[in-house]
Amino acid sequence: IDAIQLAFFQRHLHNASALPAEAEKGRSIQLQCQSSQQWLQPSPAELSQPAGPWGLRSQGLAAVDPLEGQLLLKAPGAGGVTLVHDPWRPVPGRGGHLGLDAGPCQRTDLDGRCDVACFTSAPLGQPLQLLGQPVLRLTAHADQDGFDLCAALSRLSTDGAVEQLSTGVLRQRGEICRQSRQLRLELQPLLARLQPGERLRLALAGAAWPQIAVNPGDGSIPSGPAGAAHRVISISLQLDQAQLTVLPLQA
Repeated sequence: IDAIQLAFFQRHLHNASALPAEAEKGRSIQLQCQSSQQWLQPSPAELSQPAGPWGLRSQGLAAVDPLEGQLLLKAPGAGGVTLVHDPWRPVPGRGGHLGLDAGPCQRTDLDGRCDVACFTSAPLGQPLQLLGQPVLRLTAHADQDGFDLCAALSRLSTDGAVEQLSTGVLRQRGEICRQSRQLRLELQPLLARLQPGERLRLALAGAAWPQIAVNPGDGSIPSGPAGAAHRVISISLQLDQAQLTVLPLQA
C-alpha cells in the first residue's frame, strides 16, 4: 500500500513523467473483499457486471419478524410494510461509512428491533459476488413533513450472525414527504463474496443515531438528537416496484 500511495503522489504532485516498473504495477485496480479481507484484482468483466436485481416482498410483518420479509432474485416485489420511527428511541447507527467505528460490524440485535424492516434472501445455492454500488428503488411516503430511510446491506452466516457490509441514507423534507412517490437510495460501494448457505439481507430503518441527526418530521433540517418538537413518524413502504440492484463500478 505504501508503494502504491508513493507512486500516486509522484505522478500527481511531483509531475513525474516516468515511474518505475514497480509503481506502474500499482496502477491496476485492487479492491479489498469485505468478507475475506483479501486484496483482489477484479477483471474488467467483473467491474462492469451488475448483480441482481432483487425484489422486496412482505405481507406487512417485515418489521416484526426479521425473517418475514423476502429478498427475491430476479422476481418482482409485492406487498408493503410500515415503519414507525420513535425519536426517543431511534435506531442506532453502527459501523458503515459514517461512524467512528466505521467498517463491517455485527447488527443481529438491530435487525431484531420492531422499527427495522428486514428483507432476507433464501440460503444461497452457489457463491455470490457483490461488486459495485447497491441502489434501492422503492415507493414510500410518511405521515409527517420529513423522514429518513437508513439502509444496511448485510451477510447472514450459516449460524445466523448478521455482518453489515454497506450502508446508505436518504433524507426527505417538506410536504412532498406525504405523497407516495418512487425514491432512490444509494449505498456505499462494496466488494463481498457470499458462500453457499449464506444469505443476503437488506434492512431499512427511520434513523441511524448518532451517525445521522434525528429527523424531526416537521420539515426542518435535523441538527442533532431528539428534542421536544420531534414527532413520531410512520413511513409506509410500497414494495410492488421495489428493487435492489448492485450497479457496476465501470460502465
